[in-house]
Amino acid sequence: MEYFKDILRIYKKSGYDLALSYSRNLLTNNKISFNSHKRISESLSSFEVMNRKTRKILLDKSLIIL
Repeated sequence: MEYFKDILRIYKKSGYDLALSYSRNLLTNNKISFNSHKRISESLSSFEVMNRKTRKILLDKSLIIL
């Protein structure tokens, strides 16, 4: 989960595509497992389908908690 913070920061700053690409890169370099990548991509997908206001609130809270 240490990489999840980084991926959320990338998602918040640069968007879905770059965050998913970073996650794939971590998977390719054996820094995270396939299951971790799957959970990360599912989380990013759920953020992507939310409306902007809800997404902003959840992202702000998740970065504080992590």
